[in-house]
Amino acid sequence: MVLHRSRLMMIAAFFFISMSCVQSYARPAAWCGWYARFNLVSHDPGKRFNAACAWKTWGERALSASVGAMVVWCHGSHHHVGKIVAPCEHDLCPIKSGNDGHAVRIRVRSIRGATLRVAGD
Repeated sequence: MVLHRSRLMMIAAFFFISMSCVQSYARPAAWCGWYARFNLVSHDPGKRFNAACAWKTWGERALSASVGAMVVWCHGSHHHVGKIVAPCEHDLCPIKSGNDGHAVRIRVRSIRGATLRVAGD
């Protein structure tokens, strides 16, 4: 089968565009922020939110720990972001996050010292 040059150019262009899209959605090594972008909020806030600490600037400050709030831990070398998925008891909340032990998990974590954010209007 002989492919015409125009057909080859179309295939090459499709491949280039496809690879560009894959790279923008590719999971980074530290992926909790990336997971949050595509799975925990309704609209992707952008690539810079792949970094967990960037979530400290997302939306608005939450007045209290409530279901749906994003929780950001950004202390020293420990950076992580997740979402409160059920009611909290004191400072212990069920958090859903990615890259928690290299997996997506829901587990109860302390939110003491964490930043809480909710979607802005």
